[in-house]
Amino acid sequence: MLRQFFLGLLCVLTAITLATGCKPKAPIQTATSSGCFQTPFQSESQFIVEAIVSDLAEQIYYATTHRLPEKKYFSVIATEKPGSPPDAPVYDLQINLDEKHAGLKLDVNVNDPIWSPGVYHNLAAALARTVGLNAGATNRTGDTTLLSKLLDGTPETIERENQTLSEALEKDFTNQELHEQAALLLGAFLLREHSGKFFEIRSPLSRITAHLTMARFLSGADS
Repeated sequence: MLRQFFLGLLCVLTAITLATGCKPKAPIQTATSSGCFQTPFQSESQFIVEAIVSDLAEQIYYATTHRLPEKKYFSVIATEKPGSPPDAPVYDLQINLDEKHAGLKLDVNVNDPIWSPGVYHNLAAALARTVGLNAGATNRTGDTTLLSKLLDGTPETIERENQTLSEALEKDFTNQELHEQAALLLGAFLLREHSGKFFEIRSPLSRITAHLTMARFLSGADS
């Protein structure tokens, strides 16, 4: 009886092996390299330039229209020019603000630290001419109240001052001091929230640069 059982089991296993062993093996999927991740940007520098220019373009547009550009029209694409020096890349920019201001072709030469407002000053002036924004008269008060308020570094203080400053900018967006204060407030936020590798620092740094570039342009000759 036991012998017949094992003979039957062997027959079943043989049948299974014959049924499955002759099936073709699934082809091994090989990864194909496209050279870069499938993202709108292909380098960290391109991401930073596009982030700064996008923020700056939105601010200049808002200063003249008192509204943000519509998402369906607005875009900024930066393409590094072939042969650019590795330590001073030049980017061709294609900017769409709205239906009327579309296909703008400008460039930016990153010949200083990439977050330096001076790198984007000429670009800001060109965008301002496009939408009809003029540099305002220098109107500095030397008010350091915000700086003293931020010394405690608490999130409650940062958010309270954020609300206050946002309301002030909404009423007077061409005030260069308010843009400097916005950059200062973002700096306090960075110091408060920075958590090393767990913090994405590039985006707020880019917004700081945009505000400082805006302040520099609005200051005119006294920038």
